[in-house]
Amino acid sequence: MRYLAVNIEDIIKRNPDIIVLVNAGDINSEEIRNWNKYKMIKAVRNSKIFMIYAGDMFMPTPLTFAKGVAMLAKVIYEDVF
Repeated sequence: MRYLAVNIEDIIKRNPDIIVLVNAGDINSEEIRNWNKYKMIKAVRNSKIFMIYAGDMFMPTPLTFAKGVAMLAKVIYEDVF
């Protein structure tokens, strides 16, 4: 399976409003805390780093995919949900 690899320099350059981490294993808050050293990134400064379980986004069933899309929408459009 191919996927896009993004390095920290790209993320700093793009300075995103939100960072969504996709984890295939256990949700680990330590991974989010590790981002605190990058305060120059808007998402880090504003505590907009979220982690979602990969199974909720990429499992091949309509129900789990819909659940994942809903979770992602809540992260991106928190003022609407």
